Amino acid sequence: MYIPKALGLAVTLLVTLSNACPIVERVIATEEGDSSIEARQSCPTKYDYSQGGRDWHTKCAAWAKCGNGKQQSPIDLPANSYAKTHTPAFAFPGGAVRGEIFNRGFGPEWHPAAGAAVPTIRFDNETYNLLQWHTHTPESEHAFGGNKRRGEVHFVFGTGSTPKAVAGIGLDYGAASTFFAAVFQQLDSQRRDLPPVGSTARYPISIDFSQGILGPNHFRTFWTYEGSLTTPTCGEGVRWFLGGWTHMLSGDQFPRLNRASIDSVRALQPVLDQHINL
Repeated sequence: MYIPKALGLAVTLLVTLSNACPIVERVIATEEGDSSIEARQSCPTKYDYSQGGRDWHTKCAAWAKCGNGKQQSPIDLPANSYAKTHTPAFAFPGGAVRGEIFNRGFGPEWHPAAGAAVPTIRFDNETYNLLQWHTHTPESEHAFGGNKRRGEVHFVFGTGSTPKAVAGIGLDYGAASTFFAAVFQQLDSQRRDLPPVGSTARYPISIDFSQGILGPNHFRTFWTYEGSLTTPTCGEGVRWFLGGWTHMLSGDQFPRLNRASIDSVRALQPVLDQHINL
């Protein structure tokens, strides 16, 4: 998971391949509370996954949490041991939500249009708005009882522009996804495909979120814990919800997603103070 566009920093995308290691280049926001110009200028404008993020904390003081944080993400979640508290409740606006899809350097990301009514998540008497969703491949960032999926989608919720919660769902091969089918059908009607890595294209896509992927039946079982962003600055204070199910994409759909993606999986983090399912 990484910081949405609305954090207020201009984003520049440039992805290169060096020794087969993807490098994501952009202006990266510093952790909340350290947004000074000096702090931003002292940080690199790019990071890569050649070491699974294990070296990020050495690149910039503002990224120290990537190395010394106690509530870092992603983690390995206990198999068949689900949460009984912090139950998320999703609410959806009527009809499809207007937005646009683009590539943020490692895969597709979708943002709602300005002023659009968006889905919300409510837990612990707090309500947060959907800020964006994006995917990670070629495997899930989280592990589930030691096992990985073929990918992971993150729905990022927050207040204003600050991420406060993420609903994550593992992705794998299986039956066709109605959620991704709606995205691909709109792209097909525009004679387009998902913007590839390095592209600056942004395409209009409207999504009806009430159709399945965040529905109440799918979060009857879930894991939850106190975690972080999974990219620099690795800021903590993010409540994670991982669905206790796997969302399937067909043999036609998954290759389309993979063609627009590069390796974007942070290494699993030690379980310290994440308070899993508590």
